[in-house]
Amino acid sequence: GLAHRQGTALLSSPLLVAAYLVPLIGWDDAAHGAATLVYVLPTSVLIGESVSWVAQRLRDAEHARALSEERYSALVRSAAEFVVVVADDGAVLWAGAALERVLGIAPDDFIGRNGGALVFPDDMALVNAMFGEVRAGTVERHTFTYRAFHSDGRVLWIEATVSDLRDDPSV
Repeated sequence: GLAHRQGTALLSSPLLVAAYLVPLIGWDDAAHGAATLVYVLPTSVLIGESVSWVAQRLRDAEHARALSEERYSALVRSAAEFVVVVADDGAVLWAGAALERVLGIAPDDFIGRNGGALVFPDDMALVNAMFGEVRAGTVERHTFTYRAFHSDGRVLWIEATVSDLRDDPSV
Protein backbone atom coordinates (compact mmCIF):
# COMPACT_ATOMS: atom_id res chain seq x y z
CA GLY A 1 0.00 0.00 0.00
CA LEU A 2 0.90 3.66 -0.06
CA ALA A 3 2.04 3.74 3.54
CA HIS A 4 4.19 0.64 3.29
CA ARG A 5 7.91 0.56 2.59
CA GLN A 6 9.19 -0.82 -0.65
CA GLY A 7 9.54 -4.60 -0.50
CA THR A 8 6.38 -5.08 1.58
CA ALA A 9 4.37 -6.45 -1.37
CA LEU A 10 7.16 -8.91 -2.15
CA LEU A 11 7.51 -9.99 1.48
CA SER A 12 3.76 -10.50 1.82
CA SER A 13 3.44 -12.54 -1.40
CA PRO A 14 3.34 -15.90 0.49
CA LEU A 15 0.24 -14.63 2.30
CA LEU A 16 -1.30 -13.66 -1.05
CA VAL A 17 -0.61 -17.16 -2.39
CA ALA A 18 -2.29 -18.74 0.63
CA ALA A 19 -5.25 -16.36 0.48
CA TYR A 20 -5.64 -17.07 -3.21
CA LEU A 21 -5.35 -20.88 -3.02
CA VAL A 22 -7.29 -21.70 0.19
CA PRO A 23 -10.70 -20.85 -1.35
CA LEU A 24 -9.88 -23.21 -4.24
CA ILE A 25 -9.79 -26.26 -1.95
CA GLY A 26 -12.61 -28.57 -2.98
CA TRP A 27 -13.27 -26.67 -6.20
CA ASP A 28 -13.71 -28.89 -9.27
CA ASP A 29 -11.30 -26.88 -11.40
CA ALA A 30 -8.75 -26.08 -8.67
CA ALA A 31 -5.82 -26.73 -11.02
CA HIS A 32 -7.02 -24.05 -13.41
CA GLY A 33 -7.56 -21.64 -10.50
CA ALA A 34 -4.06 -22.36 -9.20
CA ALA A 35 -2.62 -21.79 -12.68
CA THR A 36 -4.06 -18.27 -12.73
CA LEU A 37 -1.84 -17.54 -9.75
CA VAL A 38 1.02 -17.34 -12.27
CA TYR A 39 -0.56 -14.11 -13.53
CA VAL A 40 -2.12 -12.80 -10.34
CA LEU A 41 0.92 -13.00 -8.05
CA PRO A 42 3.47 -11.13 -10.21
CA THR A 43 0.85 -8.56 -11.21
CA SER A 44 -0.12 -7.91 -7.59
CA VAL A 45 3.50 -7.66 -6.45
CA LEU A 46 4.39 -5.40 -9.39
CA ILE A 47 1.46 -3.06 -8.73
CA GLY A 48 2.12 -2.98 -4.98
CA GLU A 49 5.84 -2.27 -5.43
CA SER A 50 5.19 0.33 -8.14
CA VAL A 51 2.71 2.23 -5.99
CA SER A 52 5.09 2.03 -3.04
CA TRP A 53 7.98 3.29 -5.20
CA VAL A 54 5.93 6.23 -6.53
CA ALA A 55 4.69 7.08 -3.03
CA GLN A 56 8.27 7.06 -1.72
CA ARG A 57 9.38 9.34 -4.55
CA LEU A 58 6.53 11.73 -3.70
CA ARG A 59 7.48 11.71 0.00
CA ASP A 60 11.13 12.38 -0.93
CA ALA A 61 10.15 15.23 -3.26
CA GLU A 62 7.88 16.78 -0.62
CA HIS A 63 10.68 16.56 1.94
CA ALA A 64 13.16 18.19 -0.47
CA ARG A 65 10.65 20.96 -1.24
CA ALA A 66 10.06 21.60 2.46
CA LEU A 67 13.82 21.81 3.11
CA SER A 68 14.25 24.19 0.18
CA GLU A 69 11.40 26.36 1.44
CA GLU A 70 12.86 26.44 4.96
CA ARG A 71 16.27 27.38 3.57
CA TYR A 72 14.86 30.18 1.42
CA SER A 73 12.77 31.47 4.33
CA ALA A 74 15.82 31.49 6.61
CA LEU A 75 17.86 33.35 3.99
CA VAL A 76 15.16 36.00 3.54
CA ARG A 77 14.70 36.41 7.32
CA SER A 78 18.41 36.95 7.91
CA ALA A 79 19.24 38.97 4.79
CA ALA A 80 21.01 42.30 5.25
CA GLU A 81 18.83 43.87 2.53
CA PHE A 82 15.12 44.18 2.92
CA VAL A 83 12.62 43.01 0.34
CA VAL A 84 9.26 44.66 -0.15
CA VAL A 85 6.47 43.57 -2.50
CA VAL A 86 4.37 46.53 -3.58
CA ALA A 87 1.01 46.63 -5.39
CA ASP A 88 0.41 48.91 -8.38
CA ASP A 89 -1.10 51.53 -6.08
CA GLY A 90 2.01 51.53 -3.84
CA ALA A 91 0.46 49.53 -0.99
CA VAL A 92 2.91 47.14 0.63
CA LEU A 93 1.76 43.54 0.19
CA TRP A 94 4.73 41.83 1.88
CA ALA A 95 7.89 42.95 3.64
CA GLY A 96 10.92 40.93 4.72
CA ALA A 97 12.25 40.80 8.28
CA ALA A 98 15.33 42.86 7.39
CA LEU A 99 13.06 45.91 7.06
CA GLU A 100 13.05 46.15 10.83
CA ARG A 101 16.85 45.95 11.05
CA VAL A 102 17.34 48.61 8.37
CA LEU A 103 14.48 51.06 8.93
CA GLY A 104 13.22 50.07 12.39
CA ILE A 105 9.72 49.12 11.19
CA ALA A 106 8.23 45.69 11.86
CA PRO A 107 7.19 44.09 8.55
CA ASP A 108 3.66 43.41 9.81
CA ASP A 109 3.26 47.10 10.69
CA PHE A 110 4.29 48.12 7.17
CA ILE A 111 1.95 45.81 5.25
CA GLY A 112 -0.99 47.72 3.85
CA ARG A 113 0.75 51.09 4.14
CA ASN A 114 1.96 53.05 1.13
CA GLY A 115 5.60 52.18 0.46
CA GLY A 116 6.31 55.79 -0.43
CA ALA A 117 5.52 56.89 3.13
CA LEU A 118 9.16 56.26 4.11
CA VAL A 119 10.71 57.97 1.10
CA PHE A 120 12.32 61.36 1.69
CA PRO A 121 10.03 63.92 -0.06
CA ASP A 122 12.77 65.28 -2.34
CA ASP A 123 13.43 61.74 -3.65
CA MET A 124 9.80 60.75 -4.27
CA ALA A 125 9.89 61.83 -7.94
CA LEU A 126 12.99 59.68 -8.54
CA VAL A 127 11.45 56.64 -6.85
CA ASN A 128 8.19 57.05 -8.80
CA ALA A 129 10.11 57.42 -12.07
CA MET A 130 12.15 54.26 -11.44
CA PHE A 131 9.05 52.26 -10.51
CA GLY A 132 7.17 53.68 -13.50
CA GLU A 133 9.83 52.70 -16.04
CA VAL A 134 10.05 49.16 -14.69
CA ARG A 135 6.25 48.83 -14.51
CA ALA A 136 5.93 50.13 -18.12
CA GLY A 137 8.46 47.56 -19.31
CA THR A 138 10.94 50.17 -20.52
CA VAL A 139 13.65 48.44 -18.46
CA GLU A 140 13.74 45.10 -16.69
CA ARG A 141 15.08 46.52 -13.44
CA HIS A 142 16.48 49.72 -11.98
CA THR A 143 19.12 50.09 -9.28
CA PHE A 144 19.27 53.53 -7.71
CA THR A 145 19.93 55.36 -4.44
CA TYR A 146 17.37 57.35 -2.49
CA ARG A 147 16.81 58.60 1.03
CA ALA A 148 14.35 57.00 3.45
CA PHE A 149 13.20 57.72 6.98
CA HIS A 150 14.15 55.38 9.82
CA SER A 151 11.44 54.92 12.45
CA ASP A 152 13.53 57.05 14.86
CA GLY A 153 13.47 59.97 12.40
CA ARG A 154 16.96 59.62 10.96
CA VAL A 155 17.36 59.87 7.19
CA LEU A 156 19.23 56.93 5.65
CA TRP A 157 20.59 56.42 2.16
CA ILE A 158 19.10 53.28 0.62
CA GLU A 159 20.28 51.50 -2.52
CA ALA A 160 17.24 49.92 -4.15
CA THR A 161 16.70 47.54 -7.01
CA VAL A 162 13.22 47.59 -8.50
CA SER A 163 11.96 44.64 -10.55
CA ASP A 164 8.50 43.92 -11.94
CA LEU A 165 7.45 40.45 -10.82
CA ARG A 166 3.70 40.84 -11.35
CA ASP A 167 3.70 38.06 -13.95
CA ASP A 168 5.58 35.66 -11.68
CA PRO A 169 2.93 33.41 -10.09
CA SER A 170 5.25 32.47 -7.21
CA VAL A 171 5.34 36.10 -6.04
